[in-house]
Amino acid sequence: MTVFFKSLSFLLVNIAGWGTANQSTLDYNWFPQNALDGLNNTCTHTNTQSDPWWKLDLMKTYSVNRVTITNRRECCESRIDGAEIRIGNSFSGVFSNPVCAVVSTIPAGATYSYLCRGMEGRYVSVNIPGTSKILTLCEVGVYVISDNLAAGKTATQSSTSGYWFAQKAIDFNPGFTKSWSACSSTDAQTNPWWRVDLGSVYRVNRVVITNRLDCCPERINGAQIRIGNSLENNGNNNPICAVISSIPAGVSSTYTCNDMEGQYVNLIIPGDSRILTLCEVEVYGEVNVATWGTANQSSLYSNWSAQNALDGLNSTCTHTDTQSDPWWTLDLMKMYSVNRVTITNRRDCCDSRIDGAEIRIGNDSSDLLSNPVCAVVSTIPAGATYSYSCRGMEGRYVIVNIPGTSNILTLCEVGVYVIPVNIATWGTAVQSTSHNSGWSAQSTLDESSSTCSHTTTQTDPWWKLDLMKTYSVNRVTITNRHDCCESRIDGAEIRIGNDSSDLFSNPLCAVVSTIPAGATYSYLCRGMEGRYVIVNIPGTSKILTLCEVGVYVISGNLATERTVTQSSTIGTWSAEQAIDFNPGFVQPSSSCSSTTAQTNPWWRVDLRYIYRISRVVITNRLDCCPERINGAEIHIGNSLENNGNNNPICAVISSIPAGVSSTYTCNDMEGRYVNLIIPGDSRILTLCEVEVYGEGNWASRGTVIQSSTSGDRFAEKAIDGNRGLQQLYTGCSSTLNQTNPWWRLDLRDVYRVSRVVITNRKDCCAEQMNGVEIHIGNSLKNNGSNNPICAVIPAIPAGESYSYSCGGMEGRYVNLIIPGDMKTLTLCEVEVFGEENIAIKGKAVQSSTFYFQANSAIDDIDLYCTHTETETNPWWRLDLMDLKIIQEVIITNRMDCCFEQINGAEIRIGNSTENNGNSNPVCVVISGIPAGQSVSCSCGGMQGRYLNIVIPGDSKQLSLCEVRVYGKDGVKLSGHAVQSSLLEYYQADRAIDRIKYGPGPASETNLWWRLYLLDNYYISTVIIINRGDCCPERLDGAEIRIGNSLENNGNNNPVCAVITSIPQGASHSCSCPDMEGRYVNIVIPGDRYLMLCEVEVYRSFSGNVAIGRNAIQSSTHHTWDAGKAIDGIKDNWSKCSSTSYGNNPFWRLDLLNIYRVSRVVITNRIDCCPEHINGTEIRVGNSLENNGTDNPICAVISSIPAGVSYTYSCYGMVGRYVNLVIPGNEKVLILCEVEVYGTENLALKGTAVQSTTYYHWGAANAIDGIRYAPGEASYCSITLNQLNQWWRLNLLEYYYIYKVTITNRADCYSERMTGVEIRIGNSLENNGNNNPRCAVVTSHVPLGGTVSFNCNGMGGRYVNMYLPNIQTFLTLCEVEVYGTENLALKGTAVQSTTYYHWGAANAIDGIRYAPGEASYCSITLNQLNQWWRLNLLEYYYIYKVTITNRADNNPERMTGVEIRIGNSLENNGNNNPRCAVVTSHVPLGGTVSFNCNRMGGRYVNMYLPNIQTFLTLCEVEVYGTAYRKKVFLRMKLASSVDTTAVNNTFLNQLRSALGLSSVSDVKLSWSRLPYREATHKQKKPTRACADER
Repeated sequence: MTVFFKSLSFLLVNIAGWGTANQSTLDYNWFPQNALDGLNNTCTHTNTQSDPWWKLDLMKTYSVNRVTITNRRECCESRIDGAEIRIGNSFSGVFSNPVCAVVSTIPAGATYSYLCRGMEGRYVSVNIPGTSKILTLCEVGVYVISDNLAAGKTATQSSTSGYWFAQKAIDFNPGFTKSWSACSSTDAQTNPWWRVDLGSVYRVNRVVITNRLDCCPERINGAQIRIGNSLENNGNNNPICAVISSIPAGVSSTYTCNDMEGQYVNLIIPGDSRILTLCEVEVYGEVNVATWGTANQSSLYSNWSAQNALDGLNSTCTHTDTQSDPWWTLDLMKMYSVNRVTITNRRDCCDSRIDGAEIRIGNDSSDLLSNPVCAVVSTIPAGATYSYSCRGMEGRYVIVNIPGTSNILTLCEVGVYVIPVNIATWGTAVQSTSHNSGWSAQSTLDESSSTCSHTTTQTDPWWKLDLMKTYSVNRVTITNRHDCCESRIDGAEIRIGNDSSDLFSNPLCAVVSTIPAGATYSYLCRGMEGRYVIVNIPGTSKILTLCEVGVYVISGNLATERTVTQSSTIGTWSAEQAIDFNPGFVQPSSSCSSTTAQTNPWWRVDLRYIYRISRVVITNRLDCCPERINGAEIHIGNSLENNGNNNPICAVISSIPAGVSSTYTCNDMEGRYVNLIIPGDSRILTLCEVEVYGEGNWASRGTVIQSSTSGDRFAEKAIDGNRGLQQLYTGCSSTLNQTNPWWRLDLRDVYRVSRVVITNRKDCCAEQMNGVEIHIGNSLKNNGSNNPICAVIPAIPAGESYSYSCGGMEGRYVNLIIPGDMKTLTLCEVEVFGEENIAIKGKAVQSSTFYFQANSAIDDIDLYCTHTETETNPWWRLDLMDLKIIQEVIITNRMDCCFEQINGAEIRIGNSTENNGNSNPVCVVISGIPAGQSVSCSCGGMQGRYLNIVIPGDSKQLSLCEVRVYGKDGVKLSGHAVQSSLLEYYQADRAIDRIKYGPGPASETNLWWRLYLLDNYYISTVIIINRGDCCPERLDGAEIRIGNSLENNGNNNPVCAVITSIPQGASHSCSCPDMEGRYVNIVIPGDRYLMLCEVEVYRSFSGNVAIGRNAIQSSTHHTWDAGKAIDGIKDNWSKCSSTSYGNNPFWRLDLLNIYRVSRVVITNRIDCCPEHINGTEIRVGNSLENNGTDNPICAVISSIPAGVSYTYSCYGMVGRYVNLVIPGNEKVLILCEVEVYGTENLALKGTAVQSTTYYHWGAANAIDGIRYAPGEASYCSITLNQLNQWWRLNLLEYYYIYKVTITNRADCYSERMTGVEIRIGNSLENNGNNNPRCAVVTSHVPLGGTVSFNCNGMGGRYVNMYLPNIQTFLTLCEVEVYGTENLALKGTAVQSTTYYHWGAANAIDGIRYAPGEASYCSITLNQLNQWWRLNLLEYYYIYKVTITNRADNNPERMTGVEIRIGNSLENNGNNNPRCAVVTSHVPLGGTVSFNCNRMGGRYVNMYLPNIQTFLTLCEVEVYGTAYRKKVFLRMKLASSVDTTAVNNTFLNQLRSALGLSSVSDVKLSWSRLPYREATHKQKKPTRACADER
C-alpha cells in the first residue's frame, strides 16, 4: 500500500511497498514481506539469535525523510527495545550503514515515527544488537519527499495494454517488484505515445525516466521527450527535449531540457509495432507567470501590439513608435516575488535597439519608471533569449523601458518566473582551490551537468554559495560527475548558515553517503535558515567535484499542493485550479475553479493539519461575472458536517472587483478545513486563486508515547491533525484503565510554549478528562510528570477544544497525566503553539576561552557551559545575524560551583561592535542566579543585532550554560535611491540590492546618496556596509541625515550620526532613535567619492493609537455610528461609520492626549460608492473650534478605490484631535477604518519651570509642540546668561521613560546646547538636578537639529535639563518625553495578612528595591493561601505585569505565585482568570515580566494557592490601556411622546441620572433617532427596554 501526504510544496510518500525484504532468519511463516503488506496483524519474526536483522531493498537510492515502525500488539512488545534503524547503500554489511535512530521503546500495537532528515540509501535495515535476541516487526513505512511537477496531474496514452494505465507512470512506484501494477504501457502500435498535462506552463529543466526492471528494457530505445503547449497531433509535434538512446533495466535516467517551456510533456516512440512502457516519469522545473497578465506599451507602431510579447511566439513582437523613453509594462494582476525575467530579441533586423533597456519590478502603476531596477540589458544578439536574475524582487508590474530620446522598443517574448524555484542561480560561488580555470566554482550553477567544479587535492576542500540574503532552505540537490571518480563525493557535508568566515561552524543539513555517477540526489534541510550553502569533505588528500547544486525554498501559502474538492464541476474548471499559483487572468478555464449553477455551491481545501489561520486571500476572475463571488462565506474549522460548511465563519465577501485579490483577516481561527460557500439558489462559485496563511501546530513535528495503549488507540492519534470528532476508534489516543495514566509529547527541541489546545472525545465519557494536568519541561524523571504544571483541566465538554495558556513556559516535553487510581486518559487532539529561541540561529564569540567554547551557550543543552579566562571585563557576544526586536533573554547559570560568578553581569543589546559590543545599551543587570537555575529578563522590544553579556571589573570569570533569546525580525524599509552623480555604471540602487559583499565597488557617487522611503517613518537604525576590496577610508566622515525636506537635496535634514570609519568589508550600525522622515541621506562634506555597498534602514514601531479612543460624527445614518471606523474591521461594509447627507459632514477622533502624528490610514468602503470619500480633508490639531474642522490640514483625499487602504503622511503634526471633513452641500462621509500612527509626547501633559527667564522666552515654550518656527527662536525657552542654569518638566505622574528628544534653535547659537545633562527622577533636591542622569549632550547639535537619547526605562516624575559649571544661556526649542505609565501607581492595594509594618501599599510605591531588609516591600504572615490584590479603580486591558523580588534573602518565596486578573471579588479575587504562574526562580532583587495578552479587569491578584509561606512583593507594575465600553439601550416610548422634543431632553435626563450614580466620563448619543412605527398588540407583555453589549 502506498500512502501520500501532501505538504507545503512537496509530497510525502511511503515507498516501502515498492521494495523487497529479507531477514537474518525465519521463524515459521513470519515472512519478512509481512512488514510491507499494510496489515498490523501480520508480522515478521526471526529466530532467537545474535544481532537479528531485517532489511528492505528499495531497488534504488532515495533521500529518506522518516521511517515508521509498528510493534506487535498481543505480547512481547519489549523485544523491539534498542533496535537500530539504518539507511545506506551497503548491501553486504548491514551494520556498516549509518544509523538514523535507535528505538527506545514502542508500546504494544503502537506505531512510532523516526525522523531521518534526508539520509540517503537504497537499503533500510532494522537490527537489534546483542545475543539471544528476537526481532519482530508488524509494519515498516519508509517516507520520502518529492516535488515532481507531474505528481497528481492528468496522464493519457495512445492505447492501454491491460491494466497498465497511463496514470501509473506518475504514481511514484517504479514497479521494481510488480511492473504490471506500477508501470504504464501501450499496445503494440504505430508511434505509441504517453502525455502528462502539467496544468500550467512551466519552464522544465529536467525529466527523469525510470525503465522497467523485469524484462524488455530495449523497448524504450529511441523514445523522444517532447515539451510544449500545443495539442496538435496529441502534443507529439512539440519541440524535442531529448531522445532516449537506451536505459538499463530498472535504472532512472535524467534528461536536461534547458528550461524548455510547456504545459505538456510527451514521450513517443516513432515506428511500427512499437510498445511504450514507462515505470516512472518525473518532471522538474519552474512556472512562467507572464502569460497570466496583460501588457501595455507607451505607443503602438502598426499592429505590433504589447500582447505579442506574451503569445509564446518568437516571430511576433511588440513595437513602439520612435519616442523619448519608450516603455512596455506587464500587469501580473497581483504581487509576486520574481526570480528572473527573460527577454527574446527580434531576429530580422535592428537587434541593437534593445541595448540599454532597463527591467523594472514594483507596485507603482502611476509612475512606472520609479519602480526599482532589476537589471540593465547591455545587448542581446538577434533572435536570442537572455535571462536576468531579479533575486526575489517583489511587485505587480514588470516594466521594460529604454531611457533617452528617439528610441524604439521592440520585444519578441518576455518571461517572468516565480516559485517553485531553485535559488542557487541567484548567488555567487567560490571554492577553496581550483584545479584549473575550466573547473570553476560557478560551473555548478550554470544548469549544465557537463561542466563541473573541481578543487585541487587538499585537506578539507570546500565549495561555498552566497545566496546574497538569508533564506529558509527546504532542500539542496547535488549532481555528481558522470565520467569517473564518482566516489570522491562520499562523505561530503552540506551546511547552511550565516557564517562566512568559519564555514565549518555552520549547522549541518546532511551528509552525502554516496551518489552514483551522473545522478542527482536531493537532501532535505527542513527550513534551515542561512545565507551560505557550503559543501565540504572532511579529511586529508581530498578532492571536491560538483557538477550541479540546486537550492530550493518553500512558499508560505498553506493551501499549496493540498487536497481540494468542490460541490460540482463545470467542464474543466476543477477544484485544484484554485491553488495552482495561476490566477487565471488570461485563460480562466485552465486556471480557475468553478461549480455548476446549483443551490449553495461550495469549495473546500484540506490543510492536512490544524493551523491557526491569520488570513485568507481570494482572487476573483477578471474576464466577466465578478459579482458571482458576492455573499460568499469563508468558513474555517475541523468538522466535515455538511461538507465543512457548518464550521465557524471567518468573513463574508461583500464583493471583489474583477481580477482583484482581497485579503480577509481570520484572527487566528483554528482549523484543518477552509471552505467557501455561497448560500442561495442557482448560484455559481468561481475561484481563481485561494491562498491561506497561518501558524502551524508544533505537536505535529514531534514524537509521542503513552503509559499504556487501549486497542489501536495509539498515542500518535492525538497529534494526527484529526481532532477525532467523528469516530473515537479512528481519531483518539487512549490508555488502559490504570493508576496515574500519562501521555507525553517530545517536541525534539526546547520551545517556549504559549498555549496548549486539548480536544476531548465526543462519543461518551467526557468527564474522564477532569483533573488532567498539563506539564511542560525538560526532565524525563517520572516519565516527565514531575515537570512544572502549566494548567489543570477542570472539565472539557464532549467534543470541544479548550486552550490553556502556558505563558511561555520552556520545555522539550509536554505531558498530560491524570493523578489517581483506575483512570483512563483519552485525547482526541493535542496542539502546541509558541515561539522559538532565535539564539540558536546565531554565532557566539567570547573575550577568551578557558576550555569551554562560546557556542556552548546556544546549543540548547544546559549541561554544557562557556567559560572565559580570569580577566578584566570578560564578555560573551551573540551575533543574531540581522537586526532583531528582542522581547526577552533567559540566562541559565552553572550548577556545579561558582554560581556567584554571574553576579553583576550586564545584558547589552544594540548594533555597535565598538568595544566588542560592550558599549551598547543595557537591557538589565543580573544581581544573581542560583546554581543550575534560569532567570528571565524582559528587554521590552530593544532592537539590535548583537547581544552581549559582560561582567565589569578586574579578575572576573564569565560562565554561561545557556542563553535563550526571544523576539522577532526587525522591519527593513525599502524605497528608491538616487545620487548626486554617476561614476561609470555604479547606480544608486546598488546600495539597496541586498547584496552586501559583492566584489569591487558598489555605489560610487560624488557628494551624496539619498533613499526615498515612499512614506514617512520613525527610524530606529541605519546600517552601512563598506566595500570589501579597497579604499575603506573613503567613507570616513560621512553623515547620515533623516527628515522630510528636499532642500539642498535632503542634505539639510537632521543628522542621525557621523561615521568616523568602517573597516574594509565590515558593517556599521547607527542608532537613530525614532528620528522621523521619508528621506535618508548619506553625504560626505567636501569634494571626494562616496562609496556604499549596502544601506539598510529599519523602522521603529508606533502602534495604531486610534484603537480604544472616542469618535463622534456630525450625524449618524441608521446604525453606522462613528465608533465603527476604529473597530479594527476593514472589509465588512456593515462595520463602517456613516453620516447622513448634510452640509460639511465631519468625523472626529479624540486621542485623549496630544500625539505627534506621523501618518493616517483610511480604508474606503468595499461594497459600493467609493467616490463618496473624494475631497475629504484630514485635519490634526488641538482646537475644537468649528468642531475641530478648523485645525491644520494634513492631507486632502483625491480618491480611494473600493475596499482599499491609503496612507497619508502628516509629518509629525501635533494634536489631540483628528478630523475628517468633506466640504460642500448634501455630502455623506463614510469611513470603514481610520488608523492613526504616532507617539504620545508625555511632555505635552506636564508643566515646566526654569531657573531664570530671558524676556518673554518662558519655560512653557519648550513643551508647546512646535519644534521650530521662523524667527528669532520664536517658540523656544531661554534662561539668563548665568551659571548652572536649568529647566524642569513636571510630568504630574510617575512614568518609565525610554526616550527624551531635544530640538535646538534654528537661527543662531547652536553651541549653547552642548553640555546639557538630562536628569530623571522624583526628587526636587537642588531643583531636581541631583536626580539620576540619563544622558549628556556631548556633541554639537546643528541649528534646528533634533536629537534623541535612550533612557532605558528610567523612572520618575521630573525631567531636568541642566548645564552644570557653565555660564551661558540655556535654550530649548522643544523637549519631548516618551514613556509608559505604570497603572499600579494609580490604584490601591490590600493583602490577606500583614507582617509587622510591611503593608500591601509598599508593593506599589514606585520603588523596586532599596537597601535594607525588604524595606519597601509588602509581606504577609506565614500562612496558607496568602494573597495580595491591586484595585486599579477602573477597568483596563492589561498587556504586561512586572514583579520585583526582594533583594536581601528568601527569594524562593516568589515561586508558585499566580497572577489573576478580572472583575470578580469572589474568593477575594483569586478566582479570576489566570494570566501567568511564576514557575521558575526569581533571583534576589530580580524583576520578571509576564505577558497577559490584553486580559480585561479591574483587579490584579498575586495568589499562592495550597502553599504555606510568606508572600513577599517588592514592586508590582501593571501596564495596559483603558477599557471603553459601549452600551446600547433599545427603547420603546409611549406613542404620545413628541419624538422631536425627546431627542435632547432624554439625553440630558439620562446624563443627570448617571451623574447622581457617580458615573462620569460618559459620552451619550443617539445611534438612531426616535421614530414612530406601527405596532400590533401582543397577548404577552413585552419588556420596555433591553440592553445590549
